[in-house]
Amino acid sequence: RAVQQCGTATLLDFYSTTERRRPVHVCVSLDRRNAEQDIARLRLMLEALIGAEICPSEAESVLASARTLAPGLAIRCIGSTGGVDLSGLVGLLLSARATEADNLGGLVLALDQHRDLLTGRGQLSDLLRIRIVEKDVCIDVVEAKFSTGAISLQSSAVIEAQHQVRSTIERLAQFSLEHPLILRTRSRLARAIVHRIHLGGSAPSRPKQSKELLEAVLDPRVKIQIGGGASGSIHAWSVNGTTQETRTVLPSGESLCIHSRDTTLLQLRGLS
Repeated sequence: RAVQQCGTATLLDFYSTTERRRPVHVCVSLDRRNAEQDIARLRLMLEALIGAEICPSEAESVLASARTLAPGLAIRCIGSTGGVDLSGLVGLLLSARATEADNLGGLVLALDQHRDLLTGRGQLSDLLRIRIVEKDVCIDVVEAKFSTGAISLQSSAVIEAQHQVRSTIERLAQFSLEHPLILRTRSRLARAIVHRIHLGGSAPSRPKQSKELLEAVLDPRVKIQIGGGASGSIHAWSVNGTTQETRTVLPSGESLCIHSRDTTLLQLRGLS
């Protein structure tokens, strides 16, 4: 957190790993001295992805949003030559903003940034929202999709998103169990929350809510509910002109929002 506040890096990512049975703490950053070139390159990549002009300030807004949510993915985007990582990042940022806009509160985590939270096989969704509902902790699952092609209810992207939401909900079930070692399991979730706060997920005006959320996760007497009875939500963003704005609930229970090109471009430019 202190290094990040020094302002010497455009993007700063930190994570822990184990090598030869010893914990290793890794920090990766993009030097601010190269920020102008990085932003210019990101702007060109965004323009190629969405098929529209992007001004430097809008590219900076994308970086600013990524800095607090998924800096690791943003670093990979700037260093890559293709648009796969970038489309994933754009969908992630837009979906996170849409999730925060519903005013239900809580803290939004990008699972790509917190890779050690859920281990095992199978695809995962992109985002988790962790919030307190009455006296319980509720974890909502959000899947983000971004496409340059048309998206509809029958699209393969929507079908894949449903599988990812279900897989994530199944793997999150471990946090709602009751057993003598549950505190060890919950501590992984608490660590992810702390990392998110360090990245800037907790604004100065919300320190009390962040503290309450962290204490609730670490209290084995507080129940953790996965989805709160819902099956998660899917945000599908498209820059294809034929995509129609759609909001519905799928038969399997997921709420689905398909965003048209106009909405996608508007929200992308509104990240600032």
